[in-house]
Amino acid sequence: VMTSEESVYDASISSTVCAQLGLGMFSTRSVEVGSVSANSVSFDCPDPTISPTNTVSDCSVLIQTDPKWRKLQVQCSCSATQMFTPADRVSTKLFNPSRRRYDNLGHDGVTLSADTYIIATGVLGDDDKASDAGSVLVWERNTTCTKFSDVTPTKLFDPTGKANDQLGRGGASISSDGLLVAAGAYNDDTKATDAGSILLWERENRTQSFADIVPLKLVDPKGAAEDHLGYGYGFGGSVSISKDRNTIVAGAFGDDDKGTKSGSLLVWQRRSSNSSFADEAPIKLVDPDGRADDELGESVPTLSADGLMVAAGVHRDDEKGSDSGSILVWERHDQATLFSEVVPDRLIDPDGAGGDWLGGGGVDISANRLVLVAGARGDSGYAGSLLVWQRGSPSISFAVVIPTKVLSPFRQSHHNLGLGGVSISPNGLVMVAGAHGSDDRGTDSGSVLVWERPHFSIPYSQVSATKLLDTDGRHYDWLGYSGVSISPDAGVVVSGSHGDDYSAGSVVVWDYPDYVSCPSGFYGRECRPCPSSCAGGGTCIDGFFSSGCSSDGAASPSKQECN
Repeated sequence: VMTSEESVYDASISSTVCAQLGLGMFSTRSVEVGSVSANSVSFDCPDPTISPTNTVSDCSVLIQTDPKWRKLQVQCSCSATQMFTPADRVSTKLFNPSRRRYDNLGHDGVTLSADTYIIATGVLGDDDKASDAGSVLVWERNTTCTKFSDVTPTKLFDPTGKANDQLGRGGASISSDGLLVAAGAYNDDTKATDAGSILLWERENRTQSFADIVPLKLVDPKGAAEDHLGYGYGFGGSVSISKDRNTIVAGAFGDDDKGTKSGSLLVWQRRSSNSSFADEAPIKLVDPDGRADDELGESVPTLSADGLMVAAGVHRDDEKGSDSGSILVWERHDQATLFSEVVPDRLIDPDGAGGDWLGGGGVDISANRLVLVAGARGDSGYAGSLLVWQRGSPSISFAVVIPTKVLSPFRQSHHNLGLGGVSISPNGLVMVAGAHGSDDRGTDSGSVLVWERPHFSIPYSQVSATKLLDTDGRHYDWLGYSGVSISPDAGVVVSGSHGDDYSAGSVVVWDYPDYVSCPSGFYGRECRPCPSSCAGGGTCIDGFFSSGCSSDGAASPSKQECN
């Protein structure tokens, strides 16, 4: 870009650059130049408040001096134009090394740690301890350049497990820092026949193996036969864990407090990560208007990252017709307030109908608690749909928000979109869900759908979905049946395919290809220019998998470059 020398030192530089980048229609509305020095200038072009979907932001300009002209070398980050798209993800497949028919690896939730180093899931049909006693598999890699398929998983058991406990029936959960693994054994008889239990493996640091940890078993002190604590159907694991690891929640859909199988949720909250959940009595949450066979807690309950919100589906609620379903949301202002002191809000689909089964696969919440998503797999002849509630701030109740309904562009009857729930990225900009009834690789081979939006103001209903498939998929693999988990930057996606290999099951991982990179001096998925300085004296680390500078000034790449 060439411009006159005098223009460099006034706001017309942004207009000039915008125009020559093909954005002349916005040039008169461009923002003022943020800073000018003898050799560089930075600005946004155009103003993101004018057209969020076409914003060219973080423009970095290197200025070279000639006698009469300034030569501007311009590099801009385009929030609406990703250098890396969902379709670029490369898939690999994980198996149980000792797999057998009907192990059903990946039948329920598969979870991913925040740094994408750890994957955990259940093997409900594992017979190593006893017939269908179940187990948990954990894949842990030391670098993100290592493929999970090159890692031997660690197998975890209940030391006191018995036949038909089905440890891992609801999948397994991993804390965001990778130090706590949790899973349910919904047929455990410790308290009473099939009362269920929760097992926790917690380590002090990443150098410890989970296999060396004796698990802590939690039960409902007032549990009864066939409560089925820890069942948890849907995405993620049967136990939800707060970011600080001090609060966990699980469902007991067979609880009879409000009628036979009305269901309940149990919340354990400890004082710090140095104390034990065993020292805390759980808080029981029920639907104030609950009735027999509502089965609250049959699907995976969700806890927000900050531990201030619990949300769960009541898929057999009859608010909009028999089994139309609803979502219950408990939200507190601080951790000193007990969830049992909060009256839950009930969310429904305004256009819902009998048999929609809203919430049947669980609920997910963005990290800032502004976006809540749930599936309604029975909608439109079991084609399925996703419901998105989005609010402007946590002070606004989701109950006053009209949800946006999102349909699959590939939908067909019995597609079952949302059966395994739906997952939202922490920033609320990426949504993923399974559709195990899709037939791309054969009848019910399954698929995963990804919606990525460039800005919070764009509803997901206006975003095209990308379909992810198992390249080796076959008839009745049921990929996506257990829902989907994604990394914070939405680059890594994992889902179960429990029908694979004669129901031995598998986990499918879509990861960044090794070849993605940024030019020197630029970082992140959009290759944003590194700032000239970092707060606190840190330095910016460039590269596609870097997050530039952290808030404290230390450079903090989120993933290593692999080439």
